[in-house]
Amino acid sequence: MAAQGYVEQLRVIEVRQALHWLPPGRHILEIGAGVGWQARELSTMGHEVEAVDLAGSAYAAERIWAIRDYDGEHLPYADQTFDVVYSSNVLEHVERLRSLLAEMRRVVKPGGYLVHLVPSASWRLWTTLTYYPDLVRRAWRSVRGRAVTPESAPHAAHGRGPQRWRRLLRVFAPPAHGLFGNAIEELWYFKSAHWRRLLSDAELEWHASRPAGLFYSGSILFGLKLPFSMRRQLAPLLGSSCHLFILRKRAAAIAVAR
Repeated sequence: MAAQGYVEQLRVIEVRQALHWLPPGRHILEIGAGVGWQARELSTMGHEVEAVDLAGSAYAAERIWAIRDYDGEHLPYADQTFDVVYSSNVLEHVERLRSLLAEMRRVVKPGGYLVHLVPSASWRLWTTLTYYPDLVRRAWRSVRGRAVTPESAPHAAHGRGPQRWRRLLRVFAPPAHGLFGNAIEELWYFKSAHWRRLLSDAELEWHASRPAGLFYSGSILFGLKLPFSMRRQLAPLLGSSCHLFILRKRAAAIAVAR
């Protein structure tokens, strides 16, 4: 529950930081809404919010918001429906990213915004470095019988010959987060310059591009024990864990996503 509370608070803070400048009353579509924490928060900020996610999402059974299922590529909305299309830590998991980005551009109104929070190279670095302390923690909990999982080190090492070594390698090699490559390659793929190239589009103009201003890693070692106020102070020193990109659809643009 503590970890869940930490992640929920983290996502709420992120969406407020990303869209604090937006006047109330906007029609917003969230892509990859997960449980729905951010969609709900946007609603409390005075916006009309719709959300989509994959039917097979790991969070499907825990949803707290009316999230519409979609196929991960085609958005079930008419052209020029929304003032804002928003995503948070989603784009790195999209297999056909160009196609989905074109769909986002199609459903946003001319003059509307595409707002994306994406993981940074700093997040990848610190997630890799904290993977090993977290591995020790999980192994210790497994030994004590608190959390027996297939990924726990004592169990993953079972087997003989090549099978055993493959399992050991899977345990001690930090896993990739998204679909762009392995954990080492993500240090490059998550650089802001690479994200900027992926998101650039002739029908869009850049409105803002900046670090999101919050430090954390993918391994939850401290959770709520490290206050978010301190995480803000650490971001300029250790690196922001997300980068924020805000693009605006040109007012004269004609939505084409075929």
